[in-house]
Amino acid sequence: VRAKDLGVGDRLAIARRLPEPARTVEWPDDRVALLGQLIGDGSYLLGQSLRYTTASEENSELVTRAARELGAKVSRIRGQGGWHQLFIGGNGNRWHPAGVNAWLRELAIFGQRSHQKRLPAEAFRLRNEQVASCAPISATSNSDAVNQ
Repeated sequence: VRAKDLGVGDRLAIARRLPEPARTVEWPDDRVALLGQLIGDGSYLLGQSLRYTTASEENSELVTRAARELGAKVSRIRGQGGWHQLFIGGNGNRWHPAGVNAWLRELAIFGQRSHQKRLPAEAFRLRNEQVASCAPISATSNSDAVNQ
């Protein structure tokens, strides 16, 4: 049953704990959180600037720090109200990807439109403690990504 098919009063059983994969991988914590933020509120389409939109200063700082660790240049553009956008540059080009662009391509998720976004297969090999760092997806505008 998909979450969209649930109704008021429906019962749902969930596991308290999931077993870890036999062979886990470990990423820097900021990179795990960056993945969650970009899937939730980022845009990484072909032929467009890589960007992230938020009203959260904490999330903005996290995305900036993690993107810079990958060699990206981050600039902030003020939006309306409390929102702002981060433009994530220094990503090379389609022939020589670099930075966040290269990382998203390695994960085979670069170029996804909002309705196509999903967690990459590699994320399901993370240790349980790190999977919890992807939790911000559920609080972003693209929370359906965890349901696909």
